[in-house]
Amino acid sequence: MFTPIAKSMTEVKHEQRQTIQERCEKAVELTGDKTSVYWCNLNDESALLSKLDPDAIEIRGSMSIEKKEDILMNFANGNINRIITKAKMTGMGLNWQHCNHSVYFPTWSYEQYYQAIRRFWRFGQKRDVTVNLVVSDGQKRVLDTIEQKTKKAIQLHKHLNDNVNSSFENKTKEFNQSIIKPKF
Repeated sequence: MFTPIAKSMTEVKHEQRQTIQERCEKAVELTGDKTSVYWCNLNDESALLSKLDPDAIEIRGSMSIEKKEDILMNFANGNINRIITKAKMTGMGLNWQHCNHSVYFPTWSYEQYYQAIRRFWRFGQKRDVTVNLVVSDGQKRVLDTIEQKTKKAIQLHKHLNDNVNSSFENKTKEFNQSIIKPKF
C-alpha cells in the first residue's frame, strides 16, 4: 500500500505526493461524521479531501478574506461540521472548543503542529481532544522529529515552571561608605 521508508527530505516529499490518495482516504475514514478539522499541507490533498468528504468545506489561500472569514465563523458557530485547511492559514489564534477531533498531516514543523492542535485544546474544552496523525511509511522521520521536539518542549516548559515557582530570595548589599564626588 505504501512505498518503502524514504531516506532524504526530497524522497519524503516525493513519497508524500505518491501516497495522497491513501492518506486522504484514511483521513476521511478516521473522521466519519464527527465535527472535525482536516489539516493538510498540499493543495492536491485539500482538493482530494474535498471530493472524498463532500460535507467538508475547503478553505483555500486563493479565497477572499471575507469568504475565509465566513467559513471560519460558520464552523465556529457549529453551522459547518468539517473544514479542510492548512496550519499556515488557520493554525494560530482561533478558538474551536466546540470541536474535539482533528486529522493532521504532519510536516517537519513542530510549531505548526502544536498551534494547530491547540485550536481545540483551549480553556473551555469539555471533552478529550483526539488528533489523528496520518502518515505514510516514508514519513517515519517526520514523526520522530515531531516526537523529539515535543519532548524538548515539555522539558523546557517544566524547567520554566520550576524556575518560576521556585522561592525567590532578594539579596541586598549595604553600602555604608560615603560617596566621593569628583572635584571640578
